[in-house]
Amino acid sequence: MKRKKVKSKTNTIVCDWCKNEFPISSIHIEEEEQAELLGYKDCTVMYFSCPKCERKYAIFVRNKKVDELQESIRGTKENLANVYAGVNPKLMTPEAMREKELQYDSITVLLGTLERKAAQLQKALKEKYNVKANIKRKEEIKDDEKEFIC
Repeated sequence: MKRKKVKSKTNTIVCDWCKNEFPISSIHIEEEEQAELLGYKDCTVMYFSCPKCERKYAIFVRNKKVDELQESIRGTKENLANVYAGVNPKLMTPEAMREKELQYDSITVLLGTLERKAAQLQKALKEKYNVKANIKRKEEIKDDEKEFIC
């Protein structure tokens, strides 16, 4: 898929197969839990389809590790938000304020570490399953190739 800007500043996608142009805002992202049937082992694939030819484009592949990291990130963000919840800084002693700052800083470091790990794992999954826009021409695609074009 190629993104293309038109004069109205609307982002448009051009299908690599049928050359249909459609706005990004019109895509419907779907999720396939049974992705192993399509060549993705132990993964869930998120994709969208061309509205004209129904060609599927994988945009995100995740597995159990990615889900666990995302859950840890959500929990860490909640912890970060709760550090100063219900606390009036004007009523805190300098020592208590410093303790809150250290707690905030350590949670921020943990959050950064988790986000980097998640990004690295996602990058590895994308490379493993070659998740990117299809560059094959219609006549180069064999009938027995998997349904998702990645």
